[in-house]
Amino acid sequence: MWTLKTVGRAAAPTANSSLGAAIWAPAHMSVFYQDSAGSILESEFANGTWARPRAVATAKLGTDIVAVAASNANGTLKAVYVQEGANIIQWLSSASSDWSNTTITPSPELSSNSRFSFNSGRMHYTSADGGIAEMTGRVGQWRQSGKLSVSNSGPATDVASGLALFDWAFVFYSTADDTLWNQGYFTYYGWQRPLEFVPSGVPWT
Repeated sequence: MWTLKTVGRAAAPTANSSLGAAIWAPAHMSVFYQDSAGSILESEFANGTWARPRAVATAKLGTDIVAVAASNANGTLKAVYVQEGANIIQWLSSASSDWSNTTITPSPELSSNSRFSFNSGRMHYTSADGGIAEMTGRVGQWRQSGKLSVSNSGPATDVASGLALFDWAFVFYSTADDTLWNQGYFTYYGWQRPLEFVPSGVPWT
């Protein structure tokens, strides 16, 4: 059952701030949000307590914020992605190192207020041409992969993606005409045609 809880000791987010959240370990998670000055703040929960928020990055106001747990040879990494102009900025932190950043420059170009999603080695983002593009790889080694065929009556406005099986990925995206679409990917067949998604038979709004 879902219950509503408050992020303790949190700072005030700016109006319409994006939220990013990730679980690092059992009973250890962080929520990321933006304040009115453009700072990306982390509220971290561990040992049953919310820590005071701390600034981990800065970004343009209104940026999407995506947080994921990653890893490298040194262990678990906190990874946070935000937009800065035509670039996605990747911020990384580990138990032994503070936050540092690298720049990802996607092609095709990001939309002016891009929405993006990261899942299991895939990055999907809304592009300036109204479509959705994909990059594949891992922390520090992202490469352009291709574009989805957004064949409906409006440009993509938001995107979420996931991995159902090792060879089956799926992307949900909304469009400017207030419809929700689903597109699947299978290793041996590539991207399938987009299908409109109507949750429980109720029009998407």
